[in-house]
Amino acid sequence: MMLRASKPAGKRFPSLNTVRRRRGRPADAPGRRAVEALVIGAGPSGLSAAAMLERCGVGTVVLERTDRLAAPWHDHYDGLRLQSPNWMSFLPGLPFSRADGTWVTRERLLDYLSRYVAHHGIEVRHGVEVKRVDRGTQGWSVATSDGEWQVPVVVVATGYNRVPFVPDWPGLDGFTGQVLHASAFRNAAPFTGRDVLVVGTGNSGAEIASIVSRGGVRRTRLAVRTAPHVVRRSLLGVPTLLGPAMVETLPPRLGDLLLGPVNRLTVGDLAPYGLPAPRTGLYSQYRANGVTPVIDTGFLGALKAGLIEPVAAVDSFQDAQVILDDRSRVRPEVVIAATGYRRGLDALVGHLDVLDEDGDPVADGARPLPGAPGFYFMGYTHPFSGNLRRVRRDAPRLAREVADYLDRQAAAPSGVRRTQRTISTCTGAPAARPAGTQGDSDAHT
Repeated sequence: MMLRASKPAGKRFPSLNTVRRRRGRPADAPGRRAVEALVIGAGPSGLSAAAMLERCGVGTVVLERTDRLAAPWHDHYDGLRLQSPNWMSFLPGLPFSRADGTWVTRERLLDYLSRYVAHHGIEVRHGVEVKRVDRGTQGWSVATSDGEWQVPVVVVATGYNRVPFVPDWPGLDGFTGQVLHASAFRNAAPFTGRDVLVVGTGNSGAEIASIVSRGGVRRTRLAVRTAPHVVRRSLLGVPTLLGPAMVETLPPRLGDLLLGPVNRLTVGDLAPYGLPAPRTGLYSQYRANGVTPVIDTGFLGALKAGLIEPVAAVDSFQDAQVILDDRSRVRPEVVIAATGYRRGLDALVGHLDVLDEDGDPVADGARPLPGAPGFYFMGYTHPFSGNLRRVRRDAPRLAREVADYLDRQAAAPSGVRRTQRTISTCTGAPAARPAGTQGDSDAHT
């Protein structure tokens, strides 16, 4: 049964037509709808952006290539839960219901997203694949499997974890065992009685190692290149991610001083169990290379019980063997590569000079892209305190920036900005700063 969520208490937002009249634009005629913004991708980031854009009077359509909302979430492994509590993870404009629980499961999240679309009246067009975005006569030309769109605003939100990445290890093609990416892992059942090597010590690698180690496998090894910080999911009922949320704007060394002692006290020394202490502090490690701590959902217990055996990082493959960085060799029957994802944006927007050398967006959220007015990315950061929390903060800012941009485009020759007050009441969010502006905390996380 579909749960009916009440609207959050607080400020009431005007209807789309009311806002359009206030902003000097005609209301849409019955049965017609002016589309000013296209959002590409119907995951949490895209839906948040669309909901807030509509609240700011920007006619918005979401294009989704699959027939499902948040398609990658349907394929994640069984038992997956959000690593942040529900009150840190809901999207703007609709909290989770009490029935969703504190640590929201994959299934409850997908149900919540369906409610979110209905609650905000978001128009999602499924089965429409976006092929390419180019500069167009009205701002942007968007080529899709269902024709071409001309719109002044495009928001790309296809997801941070879009294309599974497996390193091109020497000898991989000749490996006689089974290799799969973590995105293809569902549960431990297919690996019962087998020797498993999990590669990668991010949250997915640690959690998958924990699952298979308790799932009847013969042996579980975990290949470690960079020793991770491991933190408890909660302490005395307080979510651990609340700490990172509080230090995100602090200098790295100060963040380490605040977070490190508590973590050492609650987790302890893991070196006796084969996992050496990281060389840098918890927050410094994140700021240096974007590595977030492993949130313990059973990993520590499995490690300390001897169910997970840490080994050196993978160097290469040779027939049935995996050669490790310390030149030792292991013979796993299954290798699960929890080696991350790529954004996969090159074919879509790589020609627009909006990506860096790694294929990641040069700016995210409400920060305008230099040389690409009306073009935005949403959801391509990997924040210390969780992506969904960041999306909830960034989506209203993006909406205000877009509405402000559209009004500047439509302004009278006098250049009078007629709608700043209306936009402010629409979102209640502070104005966005351009990418790289000093003092913008987002630029540092």
